[in-house]
Amino acid sequence: MNIILMSISCIVVLSVQQLQISSKRTDLSVDPAFQLKPGKGIELVQGNCMPCHSTAIVAANHMTREGWSKTIDTMQKKNGMWPLSPVMKEQLLDYLETAQRIEDPGLEEGKRSPWATPLYRPNPLWK
Repeated sequence: MNIILMSISCIVVLSVQQLQISSKRTDLSVDPAFQLKPGKGIELVQGNCMPCHSTAIVAANHMTREGWSKTIDTMQKKNGMWPLSPVMKEQLLDYLETAQRIEDPGLEEGKRSPWATPLYRPNPLWK
């Protein structure tokens, strides 16, 4: 009987400790490398891209406006993305063209990383 009571009390103590630890954690944000950049139209990306993709997919891609437009068209034709009104698509492209452009300074920093060259094939966009 004592063993059962001790086991139950251990479980209760561990559960309370776990609740205390998890309640102290306030930073539940996404790693900054995977976050979308703030800007007008971010909510459209969140509403139209995030149902199928994580923010990391969008944050990792850098394209021209035409490249983003072709990507959206491909997703609509081949992957079942819903139709967008012309105005909404333009607003999405405005955000993506600004926030995820090829000339992103963060890409330049990544190319200078000592890890960029030995571990990965050269990116053809970096030429």
